[in-house]
Amino acid sequence: MKGMTVFVLYIFIGLFINATALVEDSVLAAEGKASYMFRGISCEAFKETLLHESLYVTFTEKPLFHKKSKCWALSWNGVHVLLPQTDFEHVYVKKNKNGRYELFLKTKEGLLVSVTSDENTVFNDIFAVTADGKNVESSADGVVSTTRMYGGPVTLSALMMAAYEHTPDQVTCCKENYDEDISVAIVMILKKMNRIELVAAYKGVGARAGWMTESKGKQLREYDLNILDATQERIFHLMYRLPEDDPYQDLPFRVGEAGAADSEDAPPWLEALNQALAYSSDDDWRRYAAIARQSGISEKSISKTLERVVVKPVP
Repeated sequence: MKGMTVFVLYIFIGLFINATALVEDSVLAAEGKASYMFRGISCEAFKETLLHESLYVTFTEKPLFHKKSKCWALSWNGVHVLLPQTDFEHVYVKKNKNGRYELFLKTKEGLLVSVTSDENTVFNDIFAVTADGKNVESSADGVVSTTRMYGGPVTLSALMMAAYEHTPDQVTCCKENYDEDISVAIVMILKKMNRIELVAAYKGVGARAGWMTESKGKQLREYDLNILDATQERIFHLMYRLPEDDPYQDLPFRVGEAGAADSEDAPPWLEALNQALAYSSDDDWRRYAAIARQSGISEKSISKTLERVVVKPVP
């Protein structure tokens, strides 16, 4: 998800939704009820663009796994990221614009685990628009409409979770339901932004507040875990991309469970990585690099990591 979600949401609102008024002279009849327009597009025509199977995915119960695969724990921002007990070839670490670590771990077989974070953006005006992805133009009418629809400012996480509590059928195209229709249309667009086919959504990540989605592509499964931090101001994103026949499909569902990982069996490179993430000193990162080399982690990923996280280069 990340920041692109916010950018695309602004673009979408600017293109399709008129926040300040209905187009009275373009009222259509739909089963005897007054309809309305989305900036020149009839509600009915717009609703047709939402008729996609994945948009009918709503929160469901998580599957049960009778056999639990063995795993290690990567400690990151208070989250135990469960890693398959397998050989990782590449381990990339970098800092984002806020100085927080982001990691990407990959095996030769194509298994990928990534951990990133983003602000839980607060929208005072859900109808604010942007032309360049930087400068957002808000309006008094947009703020009033947002308050009317959501009771006040609304967070990105609240919008995303609402996406999996609604379906396109809840867009009625009845003029008297305008606010409710627009709020559903907005979250349907967020749901539509999945890169690959969305097949399921789950509320909560273990005992943590958040949500999780499951998507499928060509011979792979992708699990996106979104965990809210204690302040509700940040979203931690965990992504697992697993080959379809991979035996570790249970791991994404076990994140957040107490005692899920076998910490005693963690390889030396992972222990060193956890220490470097915890203490964030140049010496710890160099120690991690030395152990990672001995453990068969690719030199390319080690060098890139040192370039991006070590403050003082080796003389």
